[in-house]
Amino acid sequence: MCGRFTTRLTPAELIEAFGLAGTDVPLAQALPLRFNVAPRQPVPVVTNQAPRLLQAFRWGLVPWWAKDLRAGDHLINARLESLGQRRAFASGERHRCLVLADGFYEWKREGARKRPFFFELPGSAPFAFAGLWDRWHSPSGETVHSCVLLTQPAVGEVAAVHERMPVVLPKRLYAEWLAPGAVPLSAWREPLGSLAPPFAPRPVSTYVNAAAHEGPECLLPPPPG
Repeated sequence: MCGRFTTRLTPAELIEAFGLAGTDVPLAQALPLRFNVAPRQPVPVVTNQAPRLLQAFRWGLVPWWAKDLRAGDHLINARLESLGQRRAFASGERHRCLVLADGFYEWKREGARKRPFFFELPGSAPFAFAGLWDRWHSPSGETVHSCVLLTQPAVGEVAAVHERMPVVLPKRLYAEWLAPGAVPLSAWREPLGSLAPPFAPRPVSTYVNAAAHEGPECLLPPPPG
């Protein structure tokens, strides 16, 4: 699974890095630099209904039919292998997105302990998780846009730490993933399931374990011993 990640670029830097046209919301306030992004928080996305705009969506998918926002607490990740089997992800046939990031955390179980590791690409290059999104209307009339990250069995360096990892799309698949129209979710299993980005891990301090902790301290190495 993927329960925490980093977005250490400003909205302007993300727009430049991903060749976007701009944004339609005040993202400087909605999307500050984050070293410990957690569920329920706003994350930077690009959807297939607005593939040139940077937007801020809530992490934790709230299906259009959900009774309240709490539904999103159980839908932060979606298994690539079983996407078509979950009603919650049915809208994903039409609603796909990129969730922009530059690193993520996984925890390795060692007996009763879990050691956090940080994964990033060479040069701390930004990348895009494959995501699905939906639009939910509250009883009071509020509209909430939310998203979920796709995951796959871990490969490469990630497999030594955790059995699962987020699906990270190479740039060559951006246009296909963000194309308009409906695509059966089962159709993505083969092209996405074999992806193996060159992530490199490094251990970090348990400071990152608390979702309330934020800042560069989350990336400090563990203390000696």
